[in-house]
Amino acid sequence: TGVQTCALPISFDDQYDKDSAVWRLSHNDQARVMLGPIVREWFVDNFEPDDKVQVTASKREDNKIELRLEAVE
Repeated sequence: TGVQTCALPISFDDQYDKDSAVWRLSHNDQARVMLGPIVREWFVDNFEPDDKVQVTASKREDNKIELRLEAVE
């Protein structure tokens, strides 16, 4: 068992964060996203507990994953 960690670029509101990461838990094949400080601040400043955020994952040409976050109206 173990944890694999890699960088996870996240885009939101015309901003781009390169300080986030994804942790893949190899023993159960689940993943956890660890948000960078810019993304966490964006959440705190723009959302209430009942608000919803759409998360879109894309595979880039270099085979890395990128997330896009958008508010759901």
